[in-house]
Amino acid sequence: MLSNILSKVNSKNKEFVGVSLSQNGLLEIIQTNRIDKTVQKYTNRFVNYNPIKREIESYDTFRMELEAGLESLELNPKDCNIILALPSVLFGISSSLPSLITEPEQISSALVSEAEDAAYIFKNEDPVISWQKIGEQGEFQKIAYTAIQDSVLKELK
Repeated sequence: MLSNILSKVNSKNKEFVGVSLSQNGLLEIIQTNRIDKTVQKYTNRFVNYNPIKREIESYDTFRMELEAGLESLELNPKDCNIILALPSVLFGISSSLPSLITEPEQISSALVSEAEDAAYIFKNEDPVISWQKIGEQGEFQKIAYTAIQDSVLKELK
């Protein structure tokens, strides 16, 4: 799965930069050396984040702070593969989906229901689901999935 992702982002010529936003609004930007796994560059900034709604309060401010952080580290976003971690993303593993269900649309629909049960933010906002089957347990599939609010994904794009 990772090799599939890396093949799409042309990782050979680009730097990997981790960007993380915590529930207290701390925006952290880190660049590590791929060979020896040491930190090359790091900065942090603050963005207003509403932990109850699990939303960034201003995407314009988020964009400006991210750009300013990258600039302070002398990183050009066009030369980077940015890996973004947000507190509004739900990570889960489902082991309750019968093995007989094989159509991707049916699996996604079942996982949407599971995400809605797992996190209140998805009761009012449709989640976008990404998933990967990781095995089977008896008559059930074991599926790793992530969910993020559709509006958040659209704003980030």
